[in-house]
Amino acid sequence: MSSKINLWLFILTLSLDTIASIGPRFVPAASSSTLNGSWSLWTNPSGLAFLEATQADASYLYEFSQSGPLHHGTLHVATNIFDSLSLAAGIQSQYQKNKTQMSGIFAGALKITNSSSLGISFMKSYDFLKAESSSFMISFGLQSRINKYLAIGALYQEVNNGYFKAPLLEAGFGLRPRGDIITLGIDARATPLGLLWSDGFRCDPIFSLKAHYAGFAFALGAQIPDIKQGWLKPIFSSSLEFNFAHWGFALNSLINTTASNYAIGSSVRASKAQWISLQRDQDYWVELSIDSDGTLEERRSNLSHFFSDPYHSLSTLAFLKRLKSDREITGVIIHIKGFSFGDGRIQEWRNALLALKEAHKEIIVYLDNPSERDYYVATAAHKIFMNKQSTLSLGRFQKTLVYFADLLAKIGLQAEAIVAGKYKTAPRNFTNSRPHKEEIEIYANILTDFYENFLRQTSHARNISEENLRKIFNQGEITALKAQQLGLIDQALYEDQIKDILQVSTKTKKLFSKRKKYSWDSPKKISVITIEGEITDGRVYPTLLPIFGAKTGALDVIDEIENAPKCHWHNYSNKFSRRHCFSWRKNTKSSGFSKQAQTNDNFNGRCRSFGRLSRSHRYELYYFRTQYYYGIDRSFFTVFFSGKTC
Repeated sequence: MSSKINLWLFILTLSLDTIASIGPRFVPAASSSTLNGSWSLWTNPSGLAFLEATQADASYLYEFSQSGPLHHGTLHVATNIFDSLSLAAGIQSQYQKNKTQMSGIFAGALKITNSSSLGISFMKSYDFLKAESSSFMISFGLQSRINKYLAIGALYQEVNNGYFKAPLLEAGFGLRPRGDIITLGIDARATPLGLLWSDGFRCDPIFSLKAHYAGFAFALGAQIPDIKQGWLKPIFSSSLEFNFAHWGFALNSLINTTASNYAIGSSVRASKAQWISLQRDQDYWVELSIDSDGTLEERRSNLSHFFSDPYHSLSTLAFLKRLKSDREITGVIIHIKGFSFGDGRIQEWRNALLALKEAHKEIIVYLDNPSERDYYVATAAHKIFMNKQSTLSLGRFQKTLVYFADLLAKIGLQAEAIVAGKYKTAPRNFTNSRPHKEEIEIYANILTDFYENFLRQTSHARNISEENLRKIFNQGEITALKAQQLGLIDQALYEDQIKDILQVSTKTKKLFSKRKKYSWDSPKKISVITIEGEITDGRVYPTLLPIFGAKTGALDVIDEIENAPKCHWHNYSNKFSRRHCFSWRKNTKSSGFSKQAQTNDNFNGRCRSFGRLSRSHRYELYYFRTQYYYGIDRSFFTVFFSGKTC
């Protein structure tokens, strides 16, 4: 497990003068390749880059040694900024009868890629008994998750007072032979034998093993204090962890029998990211309020509008998918305020609720002045509640067509358009004063298809015959009480009565937390380049007055495509689930783009399609391997290239 943790085992951090006692900068550590989160502040600061959210930890360790008892304490805080930059600070103290020292640390880490990072930290210590401070010391590290099975890391750490003295050097790798449950770590540490590089180093092998399951974990480590002579003098460390969603604690110990040195202690962790928890909530209900464009309504401060992004409508659907797989959730209450998008998105929403229903989640929908499309989504729920004072409007089973030809004629203007066929009806709003039969046919088919599907699905969901539904919907507008009598809804009530009737309590804060990432896999990303409006020769520069409509320059698109493959490109197998594809839409024919395609050497190539996914007069969508190029088919321009992982 790629861990941020106090959860990892305590492995000895050596001081210069003796290996028998724990140094003043002790920290719970694993392999230099796997440690991350706030515990990596000094031991390998590159691990801070893999922090999902703000995390704080504190620890105490009581050490029994020949020179007397020794007390160690730490406090660390780390946070992630813009997903790529992480900052952290901490204090570490060591107290003994004749020795009191405190250290302050500041660190930063940068994600170079999704799986690699660099980090650096600075530390300054102060000895209270001697009334003197050390020079600034530096710790520099790097980590890389090669794949989900292998990670590597390295560390340069100053341990001697003074600049450019002999450092502690460490490098290692982590292995996960069985997924995320078991992590093996093997490191080699070069411990300086003196102040100077010329004094030489001693090589200390370090082995670690950790297993975790369902919020519980156990870790064991062994350090060999000399690869030549220390195999019979190992220093053991162990950790027993208990994790909950946003906090956790661990019991830690260290055993060095050769030096008669022992330590025992504990650590606590608090984090905004949600961890796998020992506690399993029962009857957990979620309450969501959805606005007109399908986004989650939330209370946001004035400043948050400038420093944080609102939820996107597609992310709300993704969130519902996440609820489907959450075993702690019993049901969902959804308040729909009236959707304003089209029939395609409406169907997506209904399918999302059906998926939750199939996952045995109780779905409750509350409607306030719903349209027929809002009601159509709600029919996927187990129960439908509706505001007592609202009405169900069925007026959108019609289409209003607006024409401007007569209006333009009154001011002396006449619009002209060239169309490819009689069903190309887009410009007729400006060129005609009334609809043609083709337009009426198109919209009639769309409305009829939705209406028939609406009747069929509603009849099945509400156990009302289609014939009776037609009679009901012919009324045009139905009050909430009437809808309850007709069986269209379960109950007409006010919003604050829902929980009392269901006798449930709802929680939502936990669900919006980031989840701790345990896997070493890099997330796969798809780049999408949008082409708007007409494609023209050359470039199109931004303007504040786009009076001639949206346009896209051919050279601009070429630049975007050339920049897209800077990440690693993969040859995907024929398996459908691993294919990635892209398509662009072009609204009008353009000879300029085809000229660019013919003259640009970067896009010469031969099509190697795996099979066409879909085809219409405006879209071409293909699967194929690594090459990307331009292709022209029936005067409609399409761009093809392979899947990409960033």
